[in-house]
Amino acid sequence: MSVEGRTEDSGHNEGRAAAQILHRSLQKAFKIENEITDTTSEFEVIDIDRIGLLYPILSNIKQQLREALALSGLSHVPLQDILRLRRLCEERLNAARIMEFKFEDNPGKEHQAMRFDCGLISGYICLLIRSGGRQEIQLCSGNVFQTVSDALKNVLETCIIPTLIPANQLQIFATAEPFAALISACEQILGLFATLVGSIKFSETVLDTLESTALLLLFTDNGTEKTGLKKLRTAALDLIVQVFHYYPTQRPSIVNEILISLKKMPTSQNSRDFKLLKGGSIQVVSALIMRIIQSASSGYDDSHFNERNMSLASDLDLEAGRLKDSRTEVRKKSSKKVKPMTTQALSALVSPMLDTAANIAMQITGFIIGRALSPTKTRDESFRNLLYIFIEDFVRSFDCPEWPAAELLLRLILFKMIRLLEVEKTTTTVKLMAVDVLGLMGAAISSLNFNIRHTTQSEHFKTNLGWCPRNATEESLLKPRLEDITPLGGPFHASVEFLILQSALEPQMYGALRYLTAQWACSTYDSTGINTNPKNNRQERSLLAARLQKMITEKLYEPKAFDPHCVNASNARVAYSLTLLRSQFYSAKSPHASIRCRSLKAVLQILEADPLLIDRTPAVKTLISGRTNDISVLVQLTPELGTEMMPDILRRVTDESVAVRRRAIKILKDIYVRDPGVNARNKIAEALLYRTADLDQTVRELACQSIEEIWISSHLPVSTKKVSSKTTLSTASHVCLMAEVIRKDRRLPSIFTTALQAILLRPSRGSAALRVYSSFVTTMFDMIDRSTAKDNTAVDAAATFQLLLVFAKANANVFTKQQIQLLTPYVGNIGTEEDMIIYRSVISILYHTLPYVLDVDQELLRSMGTGIIKQITRFTRAILNEVIPCLWTISKILQDNKPLTTLALSCLEHIRNMVYLRFHDPAKQEAVRKVKKLLLIAGMCGRYCHFETQLEHFQMRFKHCHSVYEFMIGTFSLFSSSPQPVDLRKAALDAICMVCQVRPKYFTSSVVTTLFEETFKEKNSLLETVILQAFKEFFLAEEQHSEVINRVATKLDHIGGSELDGVAAFITQKFASNRKDLMRIALATQGDQALLATEVLASMARQGLLHPKECAQICIALETSQNRKIAELSFITHQTLHQKFESIIKDDHLRAVEVAYEYQRDVVHNVRGATCDPYLSILHRMMEVTKSGRIKGRKEFFEGLCARIEPDLSKSSGIDVPQYLQRSQFILENIAFFEYASAEELNATVFAMEKVFTRAGIAVVDAIETELLGQTTPIAESGNIDSNRLWTLAASSTTLSGLWDAMTYLRQQYGLLCSSSSTTSETSKNSSGAPNKVDGFDGRAFWERNSMVMTTLDSEQTMLSMCRAFIELFHEGIDSEVIALAGSNLPKRTPRITGTKGGDKVQRRKRKAPPNRLSQKRRKIQSKR
Repeated sequence: MSVEGRTEDSGHNEGRAAAQILHRSLQKAFKIENEITDTTSEFEVIDIDRIGLLYPILSNIKQQLREALALSGLSHVPLQDILRLRRLCEERLNAARIMEFKFEDNPGKEHQAMRFDCGLISGYICLLIRSGGRQEIQLCSGNVFQTVSDALKNVLETCIIPTLIPANQLQIFATAEPFAALISACEQILGLFATLVGSIKFSETVLDTLESTALLLLFTDNGTEKTGLKKLRTAALDLIVQVFHYYPTQRPSIVNEILISLKKMPTSQNSRDFKLLKGGSIQVVSALIMRIIQSASSGYDDSHFNERNMSLASDLDLEAGRLKDSRTEVRKKSSKKVKPMTTQALSALVSPMLDTAANIAMQITGFIIGRALSPTKTRDESFRNLLYIFIEDFVRSFDCPEWPAAELLLRLILFKMIRLLEVEKTTTTVKLMAVDVLGLMGAAISSLNFNIRHTTQSEHFKTNLGWCPRNATEESLLKPRLEDITPLGGPFHASVEFLILQSALEPQMYGALRYLTAQWACSTYDSTGINTNPKNNRQERSLLAARLQKMITEKLYEPKAFDPHCVNASNARVAYSLTLLRSQFYSAKSPHASIRCRSLKAVLQILEADPLLIDRTPAVKTLISGRTNDISVLVQLTPELGTEMMPDILRRVTDESVAVRRRAIKILKDIYVRDPGVNARNKIAEALLYRTADLDQTVRELACQSIEEIWISSHLPVSTKKVSSKTTLSTASHVCLMAEVIRKDRRLPSIFTTALQAILLRPSRGSAALRVYSSFVTTMFDMIDRSTAKDNTAVDAAATFQLLLVFAKANANVFTKQQIQLLTPYVGNIGTEEDMIIYRSVISILYHTLPYVLDVDQELLRSMGTGIIKQITRFTRAILNEVIPCLWTISKILQDNKPLTTLALSCLEHIRNMVYLRFHDPAKQEAVRKVKKLLLIAGMCGRYCHFETQLEHFQMRFKHCHSVYEFMIGTFSLFSSSPQPVDLRKAALDAICMVCQVRPKYFTSSVVTTLFEETFKEKNSLLETVILQAFKEFFLAEEQHSEVINRVATKLDHIGGSELDGVAAFITQKFASNRKDLMRIALATQGDQALLATEVLASMARQGLLHPKECAQICIALETSQNRKIAELSFITHQTLHQKFESIIKDDHLRAVEVAYEYQRDVVHNVRGATCDPYLSILHRMMEVTKSGRIKGRKEFFEGLCARIEPDLSKSSGIDVPQYLQRSQFILENIAFFEYASAEELNATVFAMEKVFTRAGIAVVDAIETELLGQTTPIAESGNIDSNRLWTLAASSTTLSGLWDAMTYLRQQYGLLCSSSSTTSETSKNSSGAPNKVDGFDGRAFWERNSMVMTTLDSEQTMLSMCRAFIELFHEGIDSEVIALAGSNLPKRTPRITGTKGGDKVQRRKRKAPPNRLSQKRRKIQSKR
């Protein structure tokens, strides 16, 4: 077609001129052909010459022929020249069709590529000649399309595709000019075919060849990023889409080939090489799937082909002229009057088109999802990865108007995933995949909402964008009505306008344009109205329907309905996004922990894309808050939403699971950094400080590291610059925050001190941390010096001094002489309660800092010491613990011990003078108080002061004093005997223990040992606590001793050679191994005294002082304590013992279960073997420890545990029936709710239960049938029933019935098969791996049945009923076991569920068993085995 504006004559002249240029090139080609001599016998030489000479000429002819066709000048070229050119090209084309590329011919590779290129250029020329519109040429052209397509396929298969395999060879060869030209020729051939398939009706053979060739390129993993073949693959994509568009009969074969070829696709993220207009890339196959779905809505059939009009002049025209022509045609045709039509007719027009696209989309998604759901073969497992990649690509294209099919594909996948989650039989693995997919799609929708909200908040949004709905608010834009987006001039129209403009530049956009127009038409029918005026409404709807009809049926589009900026790429994407906002938010629910975890992670993905969603949707916050209380550790680990969920996260920081505590710590640290609120930071810092004293080392280290990052590292002072006022204020505010936190609990200062010391131990950060400590101390003294603080740095003096004490204990080197002098006014001030708090802190600061601060004024120190001693009787024990050490430190600096020596002598003298008083007399209570105070002061002096050098002073006062400490212990012991009041005995015992702490050898003295023995024998908890506290302090100090740290306690009889080691060994042997006092106290209660005993035993075990057998049983029992500190400490100790001495302690596990049962029964007052909600074994900590051991040991343990249930029916056994029932209940519930570490041990447990049930059941049934049911007289009338025997048989029947219920529950819970030996499970094919549980199955039925155990002994009638029920249960169980033993022809998944209560029963014929039936059953079992 001529370019607009040219006259017909000028167009005719241009065509003739183009024909003349082409004619001259043809003559050159013919001349070269004639000049090649025919006398040479070397065919190869002739071919080489022809290629070298003809190649440039044919390239020129190709371009000139294209221009001549564009200008309708082919008719001016002589027919004989065209025919001769065709014969010349056919010779080269046929050669390219049959040649093979020889890779071994290295020197000739470039020439081979040139020969192929020449053949493809010739094919291109033949196609131009065939489609040029001259009828006489078309009639004699033969099947040139088939020849060219065969040649193209041969070039790709033999040259380009194989060359892509060896990457190193390709990189060298692809840089050669002939090879690059060959790839370009392939691209041009594919492009020309893509143009021709819409104008000329190809045969099915040609189409099949083109399809296979294009798909070969698309599905070959050819490293397109390196080879530069993107254009070639894009050309192949365009060709496939055009064939799919214009040939509906080919669509099924194309779809099938795509699905078959999917398994060849790469599953790596690097395979995305198809660029999107908005940026980013997707896989070319993803683009192919979306484009064929968009093309399926075209409604084309074969009737559009017109054999009488074969000219491609308009199709091969230059792009500029083509664009102008198309716009002119649109403008002319659109001027015609539009005939109104109804929206119902419009819907009937577009519905079949969209249904066709939807059917193809369902076929593709159904195939991919189906293969992803059942990875039964290795090659199918990749489909799950492909599904994720496709969804990610569709999500990336979701908001692009040029890819409207992405929304359809995602919608279909969404519906499928929801159905999978709703079906109860769906496996856990499939549900996990479904939730992951929903998370990806939900994140895309939330990101869409967020982007729209961000865009619409712009001031110029509504005023500058003409398609924006009138009177739109942010809320209405996020929830648009159809009538807001479907009218002319609305978002749908703007999206279509953008595609009209884009399709003029990129013809492949026509498919998206047609599909989006059909969607627009369908949405128009669904909308309820455009205007409130019914008449105007009908008129506008009819006009819109007519306009859409013309777009769809006549392919007439009217551009320029909007200003250009309204439909640029970014604004068009916003307009299209408004049309997509009818999707719904979805979050999965499931009873399975891993699915709940994935579901919550999916919600978090959505919130990451749209953080404001949690504020707008309270249900989301409720969902996440509920998940933090989930019973599963997996689910608790997930939430990380910051301040909004901080209360829930603070609860989880004390969770029983170490993993949950660690995760909560990390989240809290991140919140602290982001949230400047003082209240939130206080709560977080307090929680983190507590965790620095966690029993688990990994939690302690993580918490300490977090404290360092938020409190220390972030305040590192800059030493090279003067500190600014802003920095000073920030430091003061931070110091106030720390002071406020540690004053909340009396334990926090000590915990913070330990954390600060741990930070200093880090080699890389110790010096920097010390600078921060010094900065904090300086800031606090500045605040004290100013007396009052400003603004937000206000904090009371007591908290400031308490924080100063923390840093003094952490490292006294950060204090200076001047700072010590500032403390002087506070030493003598103890008027109010707050003054006493400050006084106590100041005294302790002096004690810790004076040894390290040099040149302190001695007169100042002397004055301090004198003032303190004068007030010493006013101090409590806690204050004296700080005052006496401080006085001793001052006396050492002054080198004057006389004041303290005098104090001690005075106390001892008064104590000895009051020995003979009758303290039980109520009138002597003041004397008791006075003696207690004197004992306390003297004991403190004995602990903190070294008086051995002052022996002469003591002997001057007491002639019989040969050793200061012996004399002190002898004096104190006068008040420790049983005739004295308990309070006085406690004070005397405490004083003796204080002296022993500084001189541990006195722990082994006869006086102290006898005193301790009498105290433990008396079992006075008040006095025992004093001794236990002394033991705790001694053993903890012993652990910190350098000799203990370096000790390798690998031998059981290894005791160190030092004095401390000897004392530790003596205490252990005396009070733990021989007398068992510590074990008794630990197992007696769950209070503080039991915790003290547990701490002492744990320290002994850590030091290798106790034999593992002595403490393993105690640890296992104490692990079941409801006192969390006792349970966790025992658990850690048990872990340590198991790691070192597994082979020694494994045989004691069964005895440990007995100890644990007795502890639960007598102390915890619980005889159940598990807890409900959740169902958790009482011995779960023991199982957690043993999981790291050998599987053989665990199997033996489970087998032995089952054997403990077996009843002893011998009449001389004399069993305690209620205790036997309770113990059996305890064991059975533990077995049922254990978390088994491997399928092998689970199978061994079930097999052991079967053996016990069969062996014991035979004996029990035999006894019941013989002694009870075998009587001739009815039981109700007989008076000869032995009640004890009936009690025993009923208890045995109850226990074995419970054993059967537990065994049935395990089979149901883990989906076990019904073999009686080597039980296997489909979910546990690998016997060493953990068995998988059946989804949605809990232990409520078993728990409720087992709760009725003790009721079976309520009356004689209930006991008889239990015996009869057990006989029936046993016979049914034996029947099923016999069938299982002989059941090789039974289905592999036949379940064996025969419980009398709950669950589905196997239908059987009920009959009463005669007495002789048991022997028949026994013979059956023996014969089968």
